[in-house]
Amino acid sequence: MNKQIGMVLVIITLASLTLAIVEQVQLRKARRIVAEDLSGNTAGDGASTAEVATAAAVSSDAGQLQTLQRQMAAVQAERDRLRADLAAAQAKLAKIATNAAALSFGTNAFRRASFEERMAQLKTDDPARYAEMQKQRDDFRQRMQTQAEERAEFLKNIDTAGMTDEQRANHEKLVQAVEQARTTMAQIANMSPEDAAAARQQMAATMGTVTDLYQQERRYLLEQTGRAMGYQQDSDIGQFADYLQQIYDQTSIPRGFGRGGGAGGPNAPAAAGNATTPAR
Repeated sequence: MNKQIGMVLVIITLASLTLAIVEQVQLRKARRIVAEDLSGNTAGDGASTAEVATAAAVSSDAGQLQTLQRQMAAVQAERDRLRADLAAAQAKLAKIATNAAALSFGTNAFRRASFEERMAQLKTDDPARYAEMQKQRDDFRQRMQTQAEERAEFLKNIDTAGMTDEQRANHEKLVQAVEQARTTMAQIANMSPEDAAAARQQMAATMGTVTDLYQQERRYLLEQTGRAMGYQQDSDIGQFADYLQQIYDQTSIPRGFGRGGGAGGPNAPAAAGNATTPAR
C-alpha cells in the first residue's frame, strides 16, 4: 500500500513539473510574438492584420495558461490529499503495531479479550442467545465452585492421625492449594477480564503440583482403606492399594488421550493383569 501511494506521489510530482514547463514555454512564446510585432510594425489609425493576429495569439495563449494553472492547482490539491491519506494510514499502522505488541496473538489475554468482544457484540445482535450463553457460563462456574468446595471439605475431614510426617506435610500443602484455588475461583466472576485471565493462568500453572499432591494423598487413603478392610501386613496393604489404583487407572481416561497421547501415550495406564488382589 505504501509503495503504491509513493508511486502516485512521484507521478503527480512529474506531472506538476511538466505543467510548469509548458506554462513557461507558452508564456515565452506569447512575449516573443508581442515583441516581434512591436518591432516590425508602425502605429496607424487602425489595427493591422499582423496586430490582430498577434492579439489573438496572445489571447489564446493566455487562455491556455489559465487552463494549465487550474489543472496544476487541481493536481497539487490531489497530491496534498494523497499525502494526508498516507499520513493517516501510517498512523493507523503504527497504532495497530502498538496494540499487537501489547496484546500478542495466541495469549490468554488475547483470547479473553476476543471472547469478551464477541459476547458484547452478541448481546447487541442476539440478546436471547447472549442470555442463554451467559446462563451456561454461570451454571458451569457454579458447578466448578461446588466441586471445589466439596473437595476442600473432603480433605478437611480426612483423619491424619495415621500419617507419617511426609504424608502429613503433603496433606497440608494439598489442603492449602485446594483452598486457594477455591477462593480464586469464587473471585474470578468479579474480576476484570485481564485479572481473570491472569488468575486462570496462575491456577493452570499450579495444576501439575496439585496433581502430584493428590496422587500421594490417594495412596494414603487407599492404604487406610486396606487397613479398614482387615489387612495387617504392610505388604498386603500395599498390594491392596496397588489393586485399587489399577482399577482407578483402567477406568479413567488418561491425560492427553485424543490429543496425540493415544492409548499408548506416556500417560496411559498400566496393562491389566499386573496387579492381583492380596489374599486375606
